[in-house]
Amino acid sequence: MNTARPRLLRHLPAGAATLLLAACANPQGELRVAIPPHAAPASRSALAQAPAQTIEVPPFREPAPSGPPGRIGERKSLGGVTASAVAIDPPPGRLLRDAFAAELTAAGHRVAASAPGSASISAEVGSFALRTDVNTPYWDVTLDATIAVTARAGERSAVRGYTAQCRERSLAWPGEEGIRKVVGNCVDALARQFRDDITLARVLGAP
Repeated sequence: MNTARPRLLRHLPAGAATLLLAACANPQGELRVAIPPHAAPASRSALAQAPAQTIEVPPFREPAPSGPPGRIGERKSLGGVTASAVAIDPPPGRLLRDAFAAELTAAGHRVAASAPGSASISAEVGSFALRTDVNTPYWDVTLDATIAVTARAGERSAVRGYTAQCRERSLAWPGEEGIRKVVGNCVDALARQFRDDITLARVLGAP
């Protein structure tokens, strides 16, 4: 009988191979990962160049979910076998809305879910998709994210698009910590593009 172990298993830490083989045989359903709030930096941004004001930021739109709210992808184990779905809490639309609202607040503005007559920031999440790829002896956890943002103030308006691709590499099967990190990195990257967008800031009244 052939007892040779797959090449990937020989590179993994002790005990990890057993867990992975078990995951292949017994899919775990869904891994739900809690994502902490985005922390907007105190450094001056393009948004801070606009006069302090109340800005309406309604809930961000996102594609209709193909599964439970917050589902963004799946984890795969050996041989490309799906071991579990991955979901985040809060879901992408709320996560990004809260991150962009934090950037506006850090820039000196007041944020309201509804403020008729005020400047507004609305957005639609285009994609927020996570995948795991096996590249012996590593796992690559990759998140691709896109969002379209519309700023309006009186007769001025602008539509801006931001994209981010974030990747974490690990010798261990992707778990909550690695997924939380890659999601956080992409949220930070999108929020950074938002706060540094002078075109959007000029809609809000920046010189």
